[in-house]
Amino acid sequence: MKRALVLVSVALIASGCGLFDDIATFSFDTDWQTVDLDTAKLGLSATDVALPDVPCASDPTICEQASSAGFSCGGGAFACAVQCGTAGSCEVVGDVDVPLPIDISQQVRNQTSANLLSNVTLDSMRFITDSNTLNYATPELSLYVGPQDATGVGESGVVLFGTMPPVAAGDTPEGVINATSAGQAALADFVRNYTVPFKFFIGATMAFGAGDTVPEGRLVMRVQARFQADLL
Repeated sequence: MKRALVLVSVALIASGCGLFDDIATFSFDTDWQTVDLDTAKLGLSATDVALPDVPCASDPTICEQASSAGFSCGGGAFACAVQCGTAGSCEVVGDVDVPLPIDISQQVRNQTSANLLSNVTLDSMRFITDSNTLNYATPELSLYVGPQDATGVGESGVVLFGTMPPVAAGDTPEGVINATSAGQAALADFVRNYTVPFKFFIGATMAFGAGDTVPEGRLVMRVQARFQADLL
């Protein structure tokens, strides 16, 4: 009877001191990941300070010869294209698809030797803007999560995690990215098997129409995730 009381007392003392909680649950961050949205990656060239009005409603293929009107796309990392827009004039469209490789194995190994984690929860997904010289407002920026062998947001296994609001020209916002339920679940699965790297992707579609100032400048941001997890 005395032995049982001693065991119960030890368990209560350890629990009250938080010893078991400290051992079972821990927090860790990903490294800050830099997002570089450089307008030069559009590969857009233009002779004027604003994009000209090139009507295309009657013949959408005319946009393929938009270079004759003083602007063209070519060779940019953001998949720049000139196409007929909904307003009936040629517009410049660029698809942003920036991969951010994530390897959290070292951060976790510094705290545990367990091979798998359980009850992974996301504390926060933060972003900070380091600089912004853009002369235009960005569209909504989407954050995706996917396997390490994925090369773009349209591939199998890549899931929308959440979105950031548009960033106005020259603004340097910071804040948190709210997760979708599917995005949070997918991210938790990747983190649970932390020895295997995965990727974040930043995706957006930029569009510039007739009369818009020719886009210039660069936006540099960083994103970081913080997690809590239990040991298996």
